[in-house]
Amino acid sequence: MLEKNKKLQEVKDFFLKFLATKFGIEKFSKKIQDWHTLSSGEFLKELGKIFKQSNVHSGKGLKPIVQDTDSLNKGLQSLDKNPCKSAQ
Repeated sequence: MLEKNKKLQEVKDFFLKFLATKFGIEKFSKKIQDWHTLSSGEFLKELGKIFKQSNVHSGKGLKPIVQDTDSLNKGLQSLDKNPCKSAQ
């Protein structure tokens, strides 16, 4: 159970770092930090709030996420292959 919690934390951290890199976001709301508990609609709504508050949107929408799913998938797969690796 402890290992599964660690794995969940690694995936959560990896995804938040992915979003931060793609959008230049420095601080996430509590809801976005708990993105895995949100429905897709709730997640997009919260992400939209961050875009509005920080002027990050710049007309790109979610294209950086959609266009870079290969990078996201590779990162998540590397976590699967190295379960003890921390998200860096």
